[in-house]
Amino acid sequence: MARLGMIVDADGHYAEVPSAWASKLPLKRRKAAPRIAVERDGRERFTVGDLWVMPSSGGKKSTNQMGNMGIGDGLNPRIRNSRKPIIQGRRLAQAHPGASDGRARLKFMDDEGISVSVLYPTLGLACIPG
Repeated sequence: MARLGMIVDADGHYAEVPSAWASKLPLKRRKAAPRIAVERDGRERFTVGDLWVMPSSGGKKSTNQMGNMGIGDGLNPRIRNSRKPIIQGRRLAQAHPGASDGRARLKFMDDEGISVSVLYPTLGLACIPG
């Protein structure tokens, strides 16, 4: 592929792994850490302590699509090469490895010719109002 210059991803997102917060906190504070809770029906919800913070149109509604994060940005070749978006309910663990693993993300960036990526949190954005 011929390079036209530096390609910058100015709005990349990192999908925090579920253990990112609790594993860093003292044992007595871990219950209050942000986490992914899995309901009896298998759906996931993002919580901080006992509060649900994952926004949804239906209020305190859980989601089965946390693993869909990033698919609109081309991390999945099936979607990137498709004329129609393919959005299915996927768990966070089913997301592209580059969504949460630095080495996998760098390989993806190299494969796509991306020179630099500015990364923002993904799950953490649910805590920001509006």
